[in-house]
Amino acid sequence: MFENKFKYLAAIISYGFFLIIIIICVNSVLPEDEIPVLEQKNEIVVKIENDFSRNKNSAYEILENSQKLNFLENEKKKQINKDQEILYKKGKEKEDKFRLQFASFKEKIKSEKITKELESKFSDNSIEISLKVKRVKINENDTFFRIISKEEYTYDNAKKFCKRLLKQKYKCIIIRD
Repeated sequence: MFENKFKYLAAIISYGFFLIIIIICVNSVLPEDEIPVLEQKNEIVVKIENDFSRNKNSAYEILENSQKLNFLENEKKKQINKDQEILYKKGKEKEDKFRLQFASFKEKIKSEKITKELESKFSDNSIEISLKVKRVKINENDTFFRIISKEEYTYDNAKKFCKRLLKQKYKCIIIRD
């Protein structure tokens, strides 16, 4: 009989706890009239119409100015290229002799040594070009010995030949003879 009383007591206590939990849950779900409700009275996001005034520091002005500067720079480059073409055509009428320069040294012995090495490399790569050393006096104290081609070229031919040499990893520049 003691066991039955214990079972009944345990059942009554567990149902009591169950009722207390239900009452707590109902109170938490159903708000009371006294609980303050937080509501937003002001708008967080405000729509602003694009009625700004442009000034020199606005992004639009900076972008437009940079575009104008780029346009002006391109126009200057085009004009410089046109001027160079005119000078080239005038120079071509007067003098049509260009050579390829491969190196320049202050010592004649070094220039001659490099000339022989370059000629052997060119012959190994089936490049038909002969070289010579030319003495050039820059000012009273400076004298250089340039390694240049013996052949004379037109500017277009010299440019094509130099590009071909650059593809084969040989550096050269075009000089007027």
